[in-house]
Amino acid sequence: MDYNVSTAAVVLDCGSSHSRAGFGGEKGPRLDVPTLVGYPRHRGIAMAAGMNEQEVGEEALLKQGSLDVHHPIRNGCIEDWGDVEKLWSHLFFNELRVSPETHCFLLTEPVNTPGPQRERTLEIMMETFRAHSLYLGTSQVLSLYSYGLTTGLVVDSGKDITRAVPVHEGYALGRHVTQSPVAGAALTRYLGELLRAQGYALGTASEQEVLNQAKEELCYVQSPSFAATGVAAAAAATATEKALQRDTDETFRHSAHAAPDGVGEIDDFVLPDGQRIPLGAERHRTAEVLFNFSLLSEMESGGTDRGLYEPRCKVRTDIGEFFTPSFEKGVSWLPFAAVNNCEHSLQPQLYANMVLAGGSLSFPGARTRLETEVRQLYRESHPSEAVLPINARDMACRAYSAWLGGSMLAQTAVFQHLVVSRKEYEEEGARVIHYKSL
Repeated sequence: MDYNVSTAAVVLDCGSSHSRAGFGGEKGPRLDVPTLVGYPRHRGIAMAAGMNEQEVGEEALLKQGSLDVHHPIRNGCIEDWGDVEKLWSHLFFNELRVSPETHCFLLTEPVNTPGPQRERTLEIMMETFRAHSLYLGTSQVLSLYSYGLTTGLVVDSGKDITRAVPVHEGYALGRHVTQSPVAGAALTRYLGELLRAQGYALGTASEQEVLNQAKEELCYVQSPSFAATGVAAAAAATATEKALQRDTDETFRHSAHAAPDGVGEIDDFVLPDGQRIPLGAERHRTAEVLFNFSLLSEMESGGTDRGLYEPRCKVRTDIGEFFTPSFEKGVSWLPFAAVNNCEHSLQPQLYANMVLAGGSLSFPGARTRLETEVRQLYRESHPSEAVLPINARDMACRAYSAWLGGSMLAQTAVFQHLVVSRKEYEEEGARVIHYKSL
């Protein structure tokens, strides 16, 4: 390495589900731990038994049966600052073993983070940890950097929320962001309901963790079911076939992942008590929720409301009417609506540079399905125009993309001019974060 770890920037990406930490310039985070803080339910007994006052990360997950476990970050927003301080302290001092006084810190935050949270983050890093300097980076912009781009559209799906974020020359266009609460946690909940209908009740925390892991490892996305006609259909079929073949060569290592409905192999997962639960059609039905929000709406409303998770973002046609697609709205609607809200001159560049980020888009077939549906949405909404080049990019470590982008940014010459130094904080206060970390 051409840098000194003892003074390198510390890159920290804390999400609702996992926190990643490491040093700028490295090719991957050194730590990937659950964003959890747990406290003993019976403190007196726990102290007598030699247990810690709190457990953080992996230890909190392993001992959650005897702990009151807290999730300090939800929807990307910090809800419990005390727990977050304990999490950061554990990562800095126990895991990375760094002295904050000699390090610059790069922390990620979601797009459109409220100003008070940004100020509070700066205050804690400077007052509690005495950090040398700090930079707050928008996680979706950093994810785009990890793909080697500064302009594009980031489709980011994590545990609690899915967002489509247009980025132009390194700046997130916050007014045009589209989002939905249908994300990883909703898919896990949906899979649990499918199994409940078969007589499997998975209610404990450990069972839910195994269920989430089974979702991540076994589920896959099928090809879209909409039908086109004429020359457009032939073009769509050709593009889809090529995309599916590329995705198959790169991602589908097991033929069962690409199997159509009713043909895929049945796979199973094992609960902590040794019980084996088979998954057949549930493997693709769960992932289908990402591309058809009405499925989740029907489940949670008992079939009475298909629009419970209907995206709020609307798209108008050239004649001013609201556009309604021929298939159900899902995650593909978010980037389509976000791009249509942007300047017309910027739209071709955004469509050509869509990238995936976040662990909830890691299912085999997700990239191809997203790209194909966005192309179809454009074709239906612009019937008299040629379809613009639409390309969705992916990487194997998309869940780490924000951290990787931060690691790359920390090694650039311009980074030292972006950070808030201790001197600047002492002279101008917490408000300095609003015009130094953009």
